[in-house]
Amino acid sequence: MAIAKLKKVNIFFLKDQTDAILSFLQEIKKIELFDIKNKKGIIAERTGLKLGKNFLFSEKNESNENDRIGLENQVDFEMSKQNQNISNSLNEKIQLMTELEKANNILEHYEVKKNLLEKLNPKLIISKNDFNNFYNSADKVQNLVNIAQKINTYLRQLDVYRSKRVELLENMESIKPWLNIKLRLDEIFGTYYTRTIAGIIPIEQYQVFLSTKIEGIEDDAFEIFEINKDKNHVYFLILSYFEITSKIKEHISKFGKILHWEGMEKTPTQIYEQSQRYYDALKRKENLIIKFIQKRSDYLKDIKIFYDKIYNEWLKLQKNNETYTLNNVSILAGWIREKDLYEFQLNFESRFPEIFLLIEEPDFAKDDIPIAFENYPTIKPFEIITDLYGRPDYSGIDPTIFLSPFFMFFFGICLGDAGYGLIMTALAILGKKLLPKKNSMRNIFKLLLYTGFSTFLIGILTGTFFGNMVNFLPKNLYFIKEFLAKIQIIDTMSPKGSLIFLGFCLVFGYIHLCFGLFLKVYLCIRDKQYKDLFLYGLPAMFIQLSLLPVTLYYVLDFNFIPAMIIKIFLFLLLFSIILIAVKQWISNDELMEKIFWCIYANYSAITGTFLSDTLSYARLFALGLSGGLLGLAINEIAAVFKSIPFIGIIFMILIMIGGHIFSLAVSGLGSFVHSCRLQYLEFFTKFFEASGREMKPFCNENKYIEIDTE
Repeated sequence: MAIAKLKKVNIFFLKDQTDAILSFLQEIKKIELFDIKNKKGIIAERTGLKLGKNFLFSEKNESNENDRIGLENQVDFEMSKQNQNISNSLNEKIQLMTELEKANNILEHYEVKKNLLEKLNPKLIISKNDFNNFYNSADKVQNLVNIAQKINTYLRQLDVYRSKRVELLENMESIKPWLNIKLRLDEIFGTYYTRTIAGIIPIEQYQVFLSTKIEGIEDDAFEIFEINKDKNHVYFLILSYFEITSKIKEHISKFGKILHWEGMEKTPTQIYEQSQRYYDALKRKENLIIKFIQKRSDYLKDIKIFYDKIYNEWLKLQKNNETYTLNNVSILAGWIREKDLYEFQLNFESRFPEIFLLIEEPDFAKDDIPIAFENYPTIKPFEIITDLYGRPDYSGIDPTIFLSPFFMFFFGICLGDAGYGLIMTALAILGKKLLPKKNSMRNIFKLLLYTGFSTFLIGILTGTFFGNMVNFLPKNLYFIKEFLAKIQIIDTMSPKGSLIFLGFCLVFGYIHLCFGLFLKVYLCIRDKQYKDLFLYGLPAMFIQLSLLPVTLYYVLDFNFIPAMIIKIFLFLLLFSIILIAVKQWISNDELMEKIFWCIYANYSAITGTFLSDTLSYARLFALGLSGGLLGLAINEIAAVFKSIPFIGIIFMILIMIGGHIFSLAVSGLGSFVHSCRLQYLEFFTKFFEASGREMKPFCNENKYIEIDTE
């Protein structure tokens, strides 16, 4: 359809109504609010209204300049005071949300594993009434907060215990190689004349270490005792005279590292066993804490609901911080769809009769206008494709309705297997049935349904059903093969059929490009941009439309087109070449630049848009053909195992199932990416600029729950 027309709504209300009004706006989900604190002069400029000590008064009744200055100073003071109060409340909400989210995460971690349906729709579904009345009692709220804080305290203890266990494991692993030593470690430190040094050296460096002489020390001045060895290291003791200890340590440090055991009054075995007991004790404490947490899993639902309730209060506080307030009067401003305005005014003014609404038209020069699409339900899923690229500006055009048929059939051509189309369609129907009506993932399943249908249709017309699976059907099911053969119109596996398939893809692409150029011409006419129309829009479209028939007639001698029509196309082609040359002649200063760019721009228009862009659609043919060949290869590989007695048929079925799942995943991803690419790089570049942003109405944003309004 189109981009929704918006109106700007300025809401003037009494200060003590702020929370009720924000709650109402959250509930109706119609208005995107924006900050007007720094725009307070704009309202006065457009309306002649100023905030007075009680409500509103006209600028012409303002007493004098001193009153105006005093009023503005009072505004600044009160806004500063309001900001500080709201900032404190926001910080309190953030701290509480942090506590609740941590508690939720730890309870979810030890919760019973979810089934597939719960993973698809992980949010809790509760009624609107239950959500609004949740924990109205202050005592109940405080009890839930205390439980969340206690869970988080235990979580911190768990982290401490786990870090200690990791440290103990490291110590136990380091002491293991020395378990052969039966003495206390401090007893082998040395005597008055000797010292014992413990060291570790990588096994590949050990022989080099042994063969390297220590300068100034005789070989009999020390002795090496190899204690243990593993695949990576050698563990040893060196007994030496006290005087040469420093030189030996320096020598060890070049190849490995030295261990320090001073003050360790136990044997390695005693140290290991003590560490093991401590490790086991920590593990038991962890298990006790985990059991305590699991016993609190009944509170998980309440914590989720409470988090979302606090989060939405935090959102209200944020918007409260964006109001412009003086004394008892506040102002909120936002954007609303024109079609929602009448109903909004009726409901709002009936609920808050003392408020004042000021409706304005958008100002393109000053306003940051959001973009809302208004599409039919059948087209809405394709907004996903548009949003991946970006939204247009407010004066632009919504390309969703135009891209939808092209994207759907491009995807079908790329994947092009009736069997895969049936699977996609079945998954889409199942997903839509299982998910709640307002779940955002339903649009994804709708898109899957459309692309699944087009994939099935193209697959039937090209004769691919899980590759060439029909060839493996038993004789009593040959009627299926015969039926599919009657429907098939193109055999993409034959040389002639593949050429027809390629031509079909290029023709579809040619139409796609022409349509994009036509939309550019339409926009130039609509926006009265006649210079762009004659210097860019019309030349590009005329070249695309006329070059093909002119080439067919004069180069390939295709005489089925009447000569009069060919002359018209030839005139349009020459006219376009002249317009492109005029554009470049005007845009450049130097004579040689003018000549060069006149030639190059025409060359680029012909080889770029007409040839290069059109040939880019050959990727549809390549992907469609490769997908069919991959399915055929999977079936032929699986058929090899059929001849194996007893288990051959099982292997064949498993290979077919696994292979086609893999093929569907890989080919499906490729089909989506390349179908998007053709929209973004070939179609959108002709007419579309993504310079807008999505309209996001102020509403309840729930992370863990979904409110059932039915």
